[in-house]
Amino acid sequence: MNRTKFLFIYPDINQSDSAYVGNKGSYYYGIAQLSAVLRQHGIDVSLLHYTDLLPKETFLQQVRSCSPDIVGFSATTMMVAFCYQWASWLKEASMPQKLVIGGCHAT
Repeated sequence: MNRTKFLFIYPDINQSDSAYVGNKGSYYYGIAQLSAVLRQHGIDVSLLHYTDLLPKETFLQQVRSCSPDIVGFSATTMMVAFCYQWASWLKEASMPQKLVIGGCHAT
């Protein structure tokens, strides 16, 4: 029996604050907690944590390499536009994943 694969995508990008340049991102407790629960229920979990923008094909290749059944975006209000863009790229590429969004913005 194949295990379900869940991919979290966490945009952690700040292009307007020079103090943020070179930052490797921040730890997000919500994703950590959800990952633990999903793993307890036999679901394979992966994470793509982006601190910089990347080209469309690079993004799509990275998602494909995880071969997820479900893609979950975690978004603050400042990051939700990236999630919408990436979701549209996944739809254009006819990827069969189910897409969900959570995080502060969705809540």
